[in-house]
Amino acid sequence: MAKYENKNRKPHLGLLNFEGDTFRAYKLGVSDYVIVDDTHEIIEFTNTKGIIFIMNGGKSLTTSYGRTYTIPNEHENARPSDEQLRSFLELASLEQLFYFYKDLTHLL
Repeated sequence: MAKYENKNRKPHLGLLNFEGDTFRAYKLGVSDYVIVDDTHEIIEFTNTKGIIFIMNGGKSLTTSYGRTYTIPNEHENARPSDEQLRSFLELASLEQLFYFYKDLTHLL
């Protein structure tokens, strides 16, 4: 796997944190993101809907060393709040976040 080098200090959000980010999303563009694990290995490239899909349990993430997590199944203190997620994704409101989620529920 390839390592992600964040030399430009791009904005990021910890998607799952157990005494350090197990998964972190870095903003690449307006709605493009890269998700890395705690060893900075690239896990996947995604967009806003993909982040919301992952955060709502539509897809599990697996670290580069093989451990799989379904984020909603983890302790709520290990996950970002809806407000932190909304702010990071630059959505105008929490309603917009819920709209994206509703739009994706048929995939769950």
